[in-house]
Amino acid sequence: YAIIDKLRPYFNVNTKDVFRKVLYSVLPSISSSRRETDAPQPRYAQEPDLYGPLMLSLTMAAIMATSVESSSDSSVAKNRHWVEQMILTTSIFLGLACWVGFSIFLKIGFGCTLKNGSLSWLTLASASGYGLFAHCIALGCHASMVSFLFYPVWILFAIPSSISLYQQLAFHVSKRRRNITRDIQTVDVFLVLAALAHFFISYVLRNKVLEISSILLTVVNGEDSNTRPVNLGNGLVMEQNADGDIHIHPPPMP
Repeated sequence: YAIIDKLRPYFNVNTKDVFRKVLYSVLPSISSSRRETDAPQPRYAQEPDLYGPLMLSLTMAAIMATSVESSSDSSVAKNRHWVEQMILTTSIFLGLACWVGFSIFLKIGFGCTLKNGSLSWLTLASASGYGLFAHCIALGCHASMVSFLFYPVWILFAIPSSISLYQQLAFHVSKRRRNITRDIQTVDVFLVLAALAHFFISYVLRNKVLEISSILLTVVNGEDSNTRPVNLGNGLVMEQNADGDIHIHPPPMP
């Protein structure tokens, strides 16, 4: 219960704040001039949370599971409960691993460029988690009847989402510029690398979905070929059951 009490404030959010953060994740700031005051912009003044990122990662997992089931032989998959379990488990793992893994990548990168340590885990997890919204839209197109629109939608939403993530991380880094142990170009290079890595998330996940679908089709079709009756001639039929036992049935009596 102690761990739950510590995490509870990070999930106690307002629906309007979550919607605003999701909207800001795909709408980068177009302000050309930097403010002279130290007052943060409204989009960056909000407190980070974990509710939105968790829901987006689970939503992305559900989209990937739907995409795998739609691209594989659904009639065969419905007859095998373990296939549905494997699809759901793998999708949840990929969704959470994408969020947590990218947060760890940011944590390590900023830890190597900031003198007094990286940015907080909460800040990085919130920024990377809300950035998944654009990838949910792209993967949703791949899972739907308009899968041919994946590349246009991916470019249309992933590019502004990557720019928005770059701006958000750059804002938090700008408050700690005096703590940077290397030249500022090093931090800027890592910010660009982080934005590029964020841009290719949905493309990599789409390829993973296709790989999982191909593996499932291979496994299921392989099982079907093993369990299908084989005609040995002279009326003899060989059949293998689910346990692997082979039975040869004699020809029917006239």
